[in-house]
Amino acid sequence: MTTTTNIESGARVAGPSAHHVLDLGIGDAEQIHSQARDCAARYANTEDPQFHEDLGELAEHCPPALRRGLRRFRTSVHAETLIVRGLTVDDEALEPTPPSWSQARTVGVHHAFTAALVASALGECIGWGTQQAGRLITDIVPTRGMEESLVSSSSALELGWHTEDAFSDYRADYVGLFGLRDTGAAATTIASVDVDELPAAVRATLFEERFITHPDDAHDSEAGAGLRPTPILSGHREAPLLRIDRDFTEVHTADDDVAHAALRHVRAHLDERIVEVPMRPGDMVFLDNRKVVHGRRPFTPRYDGTDRWLKRVNVVVDLTRTAAGRHDLERRIIG
Repeated sequence: MTTTTNIESGARVAGPSAHHVLDLGIGDAEQIHSQARDCAARYANTEDPQFHEDLGELAEHCPPALRRGLRRFRTSVHAETLIVRGLTVDDEALEPTPPSWSQARTVGVHHAFTAALVASALGECIGWGTQQAGRLITDIVPTRGMEESLVSSSSALELGWHTEDAFSDYRADYVGLFGLRDTGAAATTIASVDVDELPAAVRATLFEERFITHPDDAHDSEAGAGLRPTPILSGHREAPLLRIDRDFTEVHTADDDVAHAALRHVRAHLDERIVEVPMRPGDMVFLDNRKVVHGRRPFTPRYDGTDRWLKRVNVVVDLTRTAAGRHDLERRIIG
């Protein structure tokens, strides 16, 4: 059974199927909506470098309840998922769902500012030069011809659980998903590791640099340059960080039978712990990319402008951590 706990209570969420929730009041939702409108009038778009330079200051004017809730989420050892509910999405004013991410630059702009404003209370937005043309605010929509692919534009196949951009040391600390339309078409799924359920030998192997993760197909081929073996678990032995992709993580050395067995075990472990995140238009789900993997259930797209549409934001707490991965230090683009 999935349970929810209000982040304002400060309560610990227990179990793999619990989510923190922050319910915005009507006044707070309207304040954010107004801020996003002002930003849309002031800046060229959400890719405007000046917008991201100003974003930290703009975030200070977000409602205190939002900033307080996101801060509690960021500092909690146990919180893995936060659902911010009640953001404004005007479906009548929202343009038709674009047929692909590449055609979404000029649509849903106001809602892209909303996503960036809310996410900025957690940290700094980053993008990838090898994904969606380096955009900082990306779009997740079903795309004709990609139905059975292993990327977020798929639909017919379940999107396998994964740490976002697990191949890279510069991956996001948090992933934000802002639901614009038909979020019930396919549930977002999450899972996390319970180290107490892992045999000691398996746990020890997962902490060793015996695995390698390749970039998923959403990235250009050059993203995989310089890959090296990494552990799947790291950090504190009782509350480890997780780095794995169900479809793209493999054992580094082909004849390492111990590592193969450990990888099979943790895959089965995560498969058994998958839960669905309840989401509706106006919800923005934040996933701690260091603690949980996420995926998506399959669905049947209509391709008529009413399909599922999410805005995605990758967030790092410390932008300087990504400096070595950026060719241009004045930009927030990795690779």
